Amino acid sequence: MIVRRLVVGPFEENSYVVGDEATKEGALIDPGGEVDELLAIAEQEGLRIGKILITHAHIDHVTGAAEARRKTKAATHLHPADRDMLASVPGQAAMFGLPAVEVPEIDVWVEEGQIVTVGGLAFRVLFVPGHAPGHVVYAEKQRAFVGDTIFAGSIGRTDFPGCSFDQLVSGIRGKIFRLGDAVLLHPGHGPDTTVSRERKSNPFVGEDA
Repeated sequence: MIVRRLVVGPFEENSYVVGDEATKEGALIDPGGEVDELLAIAEQEGLRIGKILITHAHIDHVTGAAEARRKTKAATHLHPADRDMLASVPGQAAMFGLPAVEVPEIDVWVEEGQIVTVGGLAFRVLFVPGHAPGHVVYAEKQRAFVGDTIFAGSIGRTDFPGCSFDQLVSGIRGKIFRLGDAVLLHPGHGPDTTVSRERKSNPFVGEDA
């Protein structure tokens, strides 16, 4: 699998360009801005972007989604429990004093257990709310794009409207940790980590938490 990360925007959000090396089919995951640079990375890798996978509808993860959809004609994917969060994106921008953000149109409303294919890659959708009502993880064999559920040594915030600490912890332990210790986790902020590392030492959800 091709995986390229670009840190974008004032929240230093991780946007990803992913693709199948064999077919050169590609996707953007959480395009939070700097769309032209993301598409330049895709071009460098020879990827055709056909899908946009959104883990959740907080502003830093969707700022570039409408532009990316317009420029690539790619189908956007989001969980329906984040409909209201998506509609609130203009208000989120105003709250943080940011320029207005175009709300992307959603083409595919994903559900738990759904398989989203990108060429020969098969991303399984895991519904892991807690940081956002409709937060999902996209898991593909030995990698998982976890958005803001879990980070290296931390977890997503649960002090926003629609958040739940208990839900988030339950989802991390019951779904993300069960992917297997060797699985590499690509988070929405900060460096990559592994299931093994977080299961053993994460202060919020690890073995000693």
